[in-house]
Amino acid sequence: MTDGGSRVFRVLTALSVAVAAIAVPSIGALESSAAAAQTVTITEYRAGLPAGAHPDQIVSGPDGNVWFTDLSGVGRINPATGAIQTFSTGVPPGAIAAGLTVGPDKNLWFTLTAMDAVGRITPAGVVTIFTAGISAGTYAITSGADDNLWFTEISSPYIGRITPTGVVTEFPAPLASGSLGIATGSDGNVWYLGSGNVGRVTPGGVVTTFPTPGESGARITAGPDGALWASGNHVERITTQGVVTSFPTGTGIYGGLVGIITGPDGALWITETSNKIARVTTTGDVAQYQAGISAGAGPQEITVGPDGNLWFTESGQTPGRAGIARAVVKGLPDVPVPTALTRLSGADRFGTANAIADSEYPAVESAQGVVLARADDFPDALAGSALAVKSNAPLLLTQSGTLGYTVIEIERVLTPGKTVTVLGGTDAISDQRVMDLQSAGYHVQRLSGPDRYATAAAIADAVGAPTAILLADGSGFADALSAGAAAGHIGGVVLLTDGAAMPSETADYLAAHPGVPVFAVGGPAASAAPITAVPLVGADRFATSVAVAKKFFTAPVKAGLANGLTFPDALAGDVENGRLGAPMLLVGSTTLPAAVQAYLSGTPSIKSLNLYGGTNAVANSVANAAASAAGISS
Repeated sequence: MTDGGSRVFRVLTALSVAVAAIAVPSIGALESSAAAAQTVTITEYRAGLPAGAHPDQIVSGPDGNVWFTDLSGVGRINPATGAIQTFSTGVPPGAIAAGLTVGPDKNLWFTLTAMDAVGRITPAGVVTIFTAGISAGTYAITSGADDNLWFTEISSPYIGRITPTGVVTEFPAPLASGSLGIATGSDGNVWYLGSGNVGRVTPGGVVTTFPTPGESGARITAGPDGALWASGNHVERITTQGVVTSFPTGTGIYGGLVGIITGPDGALWITETSNKIARVTTTGDVAQYQAGISAGAGPQEITVGPDGNLWFTESGQTPGRAGIARAVVKGLPDVPVPTALTRLSGADRFGTANAIADSEYPAVESAQGVVLARADDFPDALAGSALAVKSNAPLLLTQSGTLGYTVIEIERVLTPGKTVTVLGGTDAISDQRVMDLQSAGYHVQRLSGPDRYATAAAIADAVGAPTAILLADGSGFADALSAGAAAGHIGGVVLLTDGAAMPSETADYLAAHPGVPVFAVGGPAASAAPITAVPLVGADRFATSVAVAKKFFTAPVKAGLANGLTFPDALAGDVENGRLGAPMLLVGSTTLPAAVQAYLSGTPSIKSLNLYGGTNAVANSVANAAASAAGISS
């Protein structure tokens, strides 16, 4: 590609095959000998959608389901069974749900185009509507790196920000009216696509616009190369400096570009209302797929599901053809990574934690203990990494009501008679699971308190005399993940604040350990910390992880990369990193944040990287960008 956009996309068009029946897969194969083995299997699901449905935005939910908006509310589909459930209770009639994203509070947040409001729905389906401070109907929404939600408005020149508690601030953005796309970039800023312009909004609300000639604007996403990519009249690449490259696509190649997302394969995937989806590489190759999409279905928005497959909505241009579709991609060449990069992952978060334990303790019964935390909720587990390092133990994950196959790893790594430390109360891990472990011959100790702050203090007490105390916000997980590896590395402990407030349990621990250095990781903890604390604060969670790395890790030879928008992989990886003396750097699933890139470029001692989680958590394209920044080539 060239900045002038003079290079014409090379197009490989998939064979058009007769439309398959609902829930019966069809295969679309590329007409290219070089790509003959590449296939996309598309399956459509319609059962369970209400009459007159018009599915719109779609995202991977925090509960393992795929969620979508519809005219009358919000719905979800189970990726394993295809079962669809919709929720309309609490959504005002006629409000028209449109945009959708997962918030930092692990709820779904959605916009309402016909109402001056933003909605929140819990994974259990409980809806709350927020109207105060919103000037017009809302459309696109994204979760920002500052742990707030950002949205566009249909008919007012503002970009809105709403906190997880519902406090709204609007920022003047003269060219933003009617913007249909918004996304968080690798630079930690929010980017929106307007009519003839693209805008950048800092976490403080400073807006800068850049012209996009001839572009009406549709959707925008963080690309695999650190830039933003947009769909509309053209496919456009926008650097974080605002340099826009518009690529001509040739007459008749595309028909109605709408949704755009970075896939797990490091390419962009785009929906076309002309009943196609397209794969666009950053080097300019385009492949279109149509087989399996019903005539008149009208593909709308697209996401990567929790199962690693592509999922897209079908708006139903023809009555009765609205649906949710899954695209299973096979045969696409994976992006290779240098051999100095090690990926530790499993089929799920339990498997990833087990893989990390295998890496730490390859020999049977070689650990001195096991620290066990709940896998689907973070509060009780945040302080556990330092304890695991101190105890020479892996941190493994389990469900509250069953040990699952985690018990196999416990039995492999730990001799009966040694200690399994359970983090949190019976709501986190039940007494029955404790008895199961005791029956297997293990000594079990539970570290818990009446809340997450007391539990963190109990864990800190179990660590013993600390060399340092690292404070992090316990209402979220990101800053504590950055602190965990550092605390383990230096023999410190992690204590939690309640946002910018200091809980009594944390204050009591600080008072009981006078003279121990205190560090405040992240903005909320810095606001809560005593004046003597050393603040380690970045512009966002990614930059904060860099600030921690710079403070506590001198000339590291290894660093860890984990997804900063979810907690399980980084939580287990913190233990290995703490033991190895390697910082934990937080990244996006498909983007390498600018702060992390700069740190890797400026730290020549780093010769290898550990990747925690599968390619859906940290894509190979992110790994390669990190390796390139660190100067790792083999």
